[in-house]
Amino acid sequence: MSRDWATARLPYLLRLPDGQYGSLEIGRVALDFREEGTINRTQVRLLFDADPAENEDRRQGVAKRKENELLLATNRLIRWYRTIAKQPTVHELTKVDLSPIRFLLEPPDGERNYCEDRNYEPTIWREEEKSHSRLR
Repeated sequence: MSRDWATARLPYLLRLPDGQYGSLEIGRVALDFREEGTINRTQVRLLFDADPAENEDRRQGVAKRKENELLLATNRLIRWYRTIAKQPTVHELTKVDLSPIRFLLEPPDGERNYCEDRNYEPTIWREEEKSHSRLR
């Protein structure tokens, strides 16, 4: 079995110490942007065991389940944080907000290998689709 991580960066910084919060591990990451300078964000990680010998369909199924678990655990943490920090502007997220969700594989030999990014984009409706859906 390998140790895998599902990771994502939140669109903001939660002012919490790095560490384990339920099933999530959180940490601060610094993103360097040329115009804006350095911006700090919170990174969330969910650890799970996976069988590297599984076929592609099973791996995709595990990835889908784990990204849902990551989203649920992240939103649970955000609701808790919003309450204790009295920060009403910290809102729950969607997969689009967390995107890209990165899966990292950590083989038994301890070397971490990049595995896969899963990207989600907002659905954009064309005007005629909006009109058609209102008629239903």
